[in-house]
Amino acid sequence: DRDLTGYIIETKTGNKAIATGDIAYLDMGESHGIKTGNMVYVVRDVQPDPKFVDVPVGKLPPEVIGALVVVDIGKTTSTALVVKCIDTIYRADRVELLKNR
Repeated sequence: DRDLTGYIIETKTGNKAIATGDIAYLDMGESHGIKTGNMVYVVRDVQPDPKFVDVPVGKLPPEVIGALVVVDIGKTTSTALVVKCIDTIYRADRVELLKNR
């Protein structure tokens, strides 16, 4: 099994922003290895603020914004429920499924 990366492609409400309790549609499905019950994490790249950093900084680890549980799968897409978020989740946010961790 390998880690998977995908994106939120739409929301059930059609809103650009979603939060805990909302439904999101992902561009990963059965053909990618997604299964019902999988937990996927919404992540964003962290960019250091140049006002506070005066030396070169390498790539920082992504910040976890929220967690979704896959509730239904199709061949190439899946439906997930937002179970936790610490910031607003947006359509086109990146999601990751980390296997064997």
